[in-house]
Amino acid sequence: MANLEDHIHQLELGINKSVNIEDLTPEQKWRLEHIKMHEKHKGHDAMHAEMIIILIVTLIVAQIVLVEWKKRHFRSYQMVSLVGMWVIPLGLCLKNQWWRFIFSWLLFSCITGLVVRKALQRPVQGTTPRLVYKWFYLIYKGSYFLGILGYVVMMLTFFGFNLLFNAKPTSWMDFGLLNLFYGLYYGVLGRDIAEICADKMASHIGYYTPHGMPTRQLDSGVCAICGNKLLVSTEQEGVIENTYKLTCDHVFHEFCIRGWCIVGKKQTCPYCKEKVDLKKTFCNPWERPHVLYGQLLDWIRWLVAWQPLILFFVQGLNWLLGLDESKQCQDLCFPRSPPEFFQPRGRERCLHPGQVACCEGSQEPFGLPLDARQLQQTRGETDRSCDSFWEPNNYKRTTKRIEDGYKLSSDLVTLLQERAEIERTYARSLRTWSKKWNDLIEKGPEYGTSEAACKGVLVEADRLCDLHTKVRDNICNEVITQVKNWQKENYKKSMMQIKERKDMEDNFKKAQKPWAKLLTKVNKAKADYHNACKTEKSAANQERNATGDSSLSQDQVKKMQDRVQKSKEEVQKCKDKYNQALKEITEYNPKYMEDMTVVFEKCQENEAHRLQFFKEILFSIHKYLNISQDPMLPQIYEEFYHTINNADHVKDLKWWSNNHGINMAMNWPQFEDYTEEFRDISRGKGKDGLPAGQITLIHQRSVSEDVHEYPPTNNKSLKKAPASRMISNDVTDTKDVKGSKEKVDSSRPAAPITNGKSPQQQSQNSQNSQDSNPFDNEDEEWEDDSALKDNGEPGVPVKALYDYEGAESDELSFKIGDVFEKLEDEDEQGWCKGRKDGRVGLYPANYVAPV
Repeated sequence: MANLEDHIHQLELGINKSVNIEDLTPEQKWRLEHIKMHEKHKGHDAMHAEMIIILIVTLIVAQIVLVEWKKRHFRSYQMVSLVGMWVIPLGLCLKNQWWRFIFSWLLFSCITGLVVRKALQRPVQGTTPRLVYKWFYLIYKGSYFLGILGYVVMMLTFFGFNLLFNAKPTSWMDFGLLNLFYGLYYGVLGRDIAEICADKMASHIGYYTPHGMPTRQLDSGVCAICGNKLLVSTEQEGVIENTYKLTCDHVFHEFCIRGWCIVGKKQTCPYCKEKVDLKKTFCNPWERPHVLYGQLLDWIRWLVAWQPLILFFVQGLNWLLGLDESKQCQDLCFPRSPPEFFQPRGRERCLHPGQVACCEGSQEPFGLPLDARQLQQTRGETDRSCDSFWEPNNYKRTTKRIEDGYKLSSDLVTLLQERAEIERTYARSLRTWSKKWNDLIEKGPEYGTSEAACKGVLVEADRLCDLHTKVRDNICNEVITQVKNWQKENYKKSMMQIKERKDMEDNFKKAQKPWAKLLTKVNKAKADYHNACKTEKSAANQERNATGDSSLSQDQVKKMQDRVQKSKEEVQKCKDKYNQALKEITEYNPKYMEDMTVVFEKCQENEAHRLQFFKEILFSIHKYLNISQDPMLPQIYEEFYHTINNADHVKDLKWWSNNHGINMAMNWPQFEDYTEEFRDISRGKGKDGLPAGQITLIHQRSVSEDVHEYPPTNNKSLKKAPASRMISNDVTDTKDVKGSKEKVDSSRPAAPITNGKSPQQQSQNSQNSQDSNPFDNEDEEWEDDSALKDNGEPGVPVKALYDYEGAESDELSFKIGDVFEKLEDEDEQGWCKGRKDGRVGLYPANYVAPV
């Protein structure tokens, strides 16, 4: 037994795949069958998915058809279901040699057949109804008991009660399942047959017609079902059975009415057909029709009668669609011939073109372990042989590659969509970040050219956002669309599988079918030859032993010798057939290889087309993702560099001094002459009591009190201050007093206006003393010509898109196509600082484009 366990373990590892089935225990046999199943279904995942879809669809369609059939033609549905329930389990048990069920089925069928025969006889005898209902009521009770018993045992096993009796859980579970199956099966079968018998007897007894009144009068004290007298009144309790009265006042024997209502599934009075409330008659819920147990039996009817037929139909459909599981290397893994105790070593069991199996070889007992090195070498050679493309159905790996190509295309689309989403998210994050910090900088304390330099970081983010958005658009609109169109053109997806794969598989099958028949013939001839050799050796051993046995007669020895001679002739005959089969398959090998090669090359061409397309797509992805080659990227950072380089701390400090520091103008106190001003106050409408005429108001104040200053309305001009004396606080310059400049509406610097003759001619801005946003470019003031002064710094070349004539002296004029330099980025008013023909000036930003 230990050796058998070792061989099972070796079988799981795929080392030794020849096991003597007869020497295995039932558990080991089931284990071996499980391993066979895994070996058979290995590597067919896609086909299994298609088979599951076919099964689900077939089950749904079959259920709809059965429901409609039952609704429209109940009698035929009932008869077909009954025949299926009766015959299908018997066929399965005969196949698996389950004699216990076969015996119980024969016993049930014989007794039930006699009862049904008596129920169908005309006229119906008086004892027949009671006999029929008592028998089927007994079957019902027995099935109920077995079902409950099996269910209880299974529940006890789940809760571990088997451990109290030192019993294996498998034994208890097998016992519970067996009783549950017997109870449910015979319960369903008995109820269906009882219903048919009840209908037949009810029509033959003669008390009522199916659609009319009773045909004869029911005598008092007589059961309306069986026609026999009632021995016990309804008030008395009988020894064997009681007497029941329905709500219609008709009385019956207990067994008769129970059989009629419970087994026959009738809910009307057998005599008057009046519907009665059986819940008041029978208190046991299991005896009520259409309760849980009855519904469960109806489900069992569907599972037992129709499920095998549906599965058989699905298997045939899979075979028609080419989805059947074919044997691969069956002779190597699980030979059909009886296993031998001596296993030949070194024999190639899987034939492929150009390979001839030899029958000779050293033999070794089944139970002896092989040398590790020889075992590994033998296993490797066998695996390579069985894994060859030329083996039956091994072409499916090549056809599966077609479906893999379709899946790879879908995966590539998903990959690109996720990358495009990453680009979009990154661009959106840059945009949100730029907007947030732009508001913070504008409201913050930074000012002057340093503010513009800080905003240059945000400009870089905005333009980089546009660049990544363009990458995302290119991926979605160009690459993904191209892949989807190519996939749609090269793969025709049906409900079950790829059309191209099915066509190639059909071509492979057509090319391999003749060779596969020859291979089957070779394997059969080989098995016959090996069996003949085994028989011949066994007979020779018996003949040799019989020669030295004096207890055997000469006739017995002669028979053994004849048997040996016949065995040798059989061996020679099988050997000739074997050699002939090998000759035929060897002659057909070139034709087989040629046909298979033609189909294989078509698959290679399709795969080459896919690989080349994927390469082109990957190059396109490289092109769009490589933003370093985009001319916009270096331009972004070149302008970013110039923006930062334009930051001038000297200008910013001077601006601060002019607007918030010592260079601000001041109205120092001075002597003012008295002036008299006359004003008239008119009488109001509602003041009738006042005297008529005007009132003259005399008030003394400075002339300059009523003079208000307003900001300039022209970006280029300055508003002159009132004629009041201003004294500069600048002690370093005693000759000239420089006034502060007017605030301009645009962020671009205004032309400087200075006056060094008199302090009264300097400009004055009364709002300079108020708090203002230092980041507001409208507050910038430039002194002298520093704003438009050419400091020689390099600019960015731009090209004019439209003609423009400068409206003021500090603006540049240009024509379409002119190329000049941009020195500063666009301000909030849409102006840029540039240099053309050696002159520095301003121009509208949207009139030019980078070169």
